[in-house]
Amino acid sequence: MLTFKDFTPRQVKPPGFLQAAEYGSFEDAARAAGNWMKSKGVQPIQIETVVLPNIYGPFEKGSADPELQTGGEHGGWYQFLRIWYEAPDA
Repeated sequence: MLTFKDFTPRQVKPPGFLQAAEYGSFEDAARAAGNWMKSKGVQPIQIETVVLPNIYGPFEKGSADPELQTGGEHGGWYQFLRIWYEAPDA
């Protein structure tokens, strides 16, 4: 079965009053992806760098959300890694 796993930079500081949230680096996300592939023995079919808006927004469901809203003063674009691989059928 074709499937994917996303590796987004982790939130390291939540948003506060008049302060935006802070996130870890893209390099940390890439390192986590490499560690996961090695530990699970995953042979990727494809690895993509994806850029999407507002994946951390309060009304969004993250990187796999089928509809992400843009615009407004709080809109932001985020990059993450998506690893496509063949998973065994359950």
